[in-house]
Amino acid sequence: MLYKVLLAEDEPEVLSAIIRTIRWEEHGFERPLACGDGQEAIEALKNGFVPHLIITDICMPIADGFDLIRFANNKTPGAVVVIISGYDDFKYAQTALKLSVTDYLLKPVTPGQIYEMLDKMKAKLDQLQSRSSGDSEKIVISHFLNRLVSRRMDENLIRENCELYHIRFRGSCHQVALLDVDLPGSSEDQNLELMRFALFNITEELTAGMKGVVVFQSQSGITHLIFSGEAPEELETRIRECFELLLKSMVQHMGLTISGGAGEWMSEPSALHISCRQGGEALAWRFFKGTGSLTFSRELAFETLENFDYGEAEARILSAVRAADRPEAYRAVDHFLSKLRENRIGLRNSIRFTKRILAALNTLARQLLARPSVELQRSADAIGFNSVLTLDQLGGSLHLFCDQLFDLLKNIQTDTATAMVHKAEEYIREHFADPNISLNTVVEHLSVSTSYFSSTFKAKTGMTFLEYLTHLRIEKAKQILVLTDRRTYEVAEDVGYSDPQYFSVAFKRVTDQTPREFRENSRKQK
Repeated sequence: MLYKVLLAEDEPEVLSAIIRTIRWEEHGFERPLACGDGQEAIEALKNGFVPHLIITDICMPIADGFDLIRFANNKTPGAVVVIISGYDDFKYAQTALKLSVTDYLLKPVTPGQIYEMLDKMKAKLDQLQSRSSGDSEKIVISHFLNRLVSRRMDENLIRENCELYHIRFRGSCHQVALLDVDLPGSSEDQNLELMRFALFNITEELTAGMKGVVVFQSQSGITHLIFSGEAPEELETRIRECFELLLKSMVQHMGLTISGGAGEWMSEPSALHISCRQGGEALAWRFFKGTGSLTFSRELAFETLENFDYGEAEARILSAVRAADRPEAYRAVDHFLSKLRENRIGLRNSIRFTKRILAALNTLARQLLARPSVELQRSADAIGFNSVLTLDQLGGSLHLFCDQLFDLLKNIQTDTATAMVHKAEEYIREHFADPNISLNTVVEHLSVSTSYFSSTFKAKTGMTFLEYLTHLRIEKAKQILVLTDRRTYEVAEDVGYSDPQYFSVAFKRVTDQTPREFRENSRKQK
């Protein structure tokens, strides 16, 4: 069976390229029905076209991608939706999440990315198709419940669906709680999906005999519970008891903790989308409370950026590093973290401030070491900010970075030889683009003998003068190749090679790629 695809894209060249270059049938899909804007796609749905997969841009004339998705959610609720857009904006991602979009790709997209997406969507559709009729009903019910907690629905429509699927919201108070596993790690996305599914299964099993509880899973995998009862105090007690039961079960059977967030209680099911949004905000509060925590939205406090003195926190950390005072640096980091917690600075802004401190420490290290530190840069790049769940995890990464920085600074020697090498490196960095720079010009600048300089320089840097100069020139050339469109001979001149052919040979010897191959591969990766 080949799945049907609806493709909406207002750029004719992009639309034509995707249609022509992608081998749709090899990946389980029919050639898409191509639409030049959102309104044309909506008309296709109105006229009876029922796609399994909808691929759409966001910004299109007449009706945009979100208008199309909203219409499709009501007209063809079984379709999975993928956005391909050039807009990398948080508000677009938020809207896409609310509309239960399955995937979000940023332009320009490569055929490889599209094939990877199609394979994922086919697996998802295969899974949906292979389920029994009972499972199919569960999917429809889950789709209805996800709509119920994502936006306001007409009360008559809610009543009709509840009667159709035998869903009962008992009592006059209704409250949404969200549960998620505490399993960080961008490299463990697959495990995270599996653990979230395990949490959902355990929640279904343990709440099966409870009255006034409806359980379902969102598209992102978060477990949702709707509690119904006669009094707000009763709901809060039941939510706490249920959370403790599930936490204990997950620790016992899976070796994992979970965190939860609960919104305010609502008097009508039509307002549950408000309680769900509040529950999501409360769940994010595990950043401050740590893993294994349950937070109610009424406990939340707004972040107070105006009272947070970032400059003072950064200055204290840098001052301790300059003074080579490791204990004081650790205290300064802890002070920074305590200020984040005290002012309730959220995850996004806390990561932003932490990245600024890392950048400042990198700059300081370059000054103190008299050279860029590849080790520190790698350490900073390796921090998985996307997987951070708690403030303690963020602090652990910052402490580890400071450890590595102090270990590097400890190895600095202040003898004459080290000072001479630092001066040589500085001179080479300033004159590397001069084709006439040589070992002789450097030793003349330093007023030392060639033999002494050569042996000392090799001992301190691990490279000969020529190796160091070549390495520096190639690194600069790589930056120019990635960031500009300058021709190879121009790049050669920029970094001090008068012979473009010799430059290409040196570049390949260092990188195993020609300049042209390096530029193409870097841009593909980007």
